[in-house]
Amino acid sequence: VHEFFSLWMLVNEVHLDEHAEDDITWKHSSDGIYSASSAYKAQFLGLILSPIDFTVWKAWAPPKVKFFLWLALQDRIWTADRLA
Repeated sequence: VHEFFSLWMLVNEVHLDEHAEDDITWKHSSDGIYSASSAYKAQFLGLILSPIDFTVWKAWAPPKVKFFLWLALQDRIWTADRLA
């Protein structure tokens, strides 16, 4: 309930000019205009690939082996001790 009232107080402090025209901008491009290309790039913002990830996915191995190695590097293998 406290969070609701805190939010309500913040919203009440916002004053809008009813005569101002609305403006829609796309924040993921420098000119503020949406494009499929900018949306695609925005989807991958913050994506950091380590050199080891690149090595795993470019290896000459079957996909299931690459996937297993990728899980192992992230400590996500469901071994017997994790299943117990």
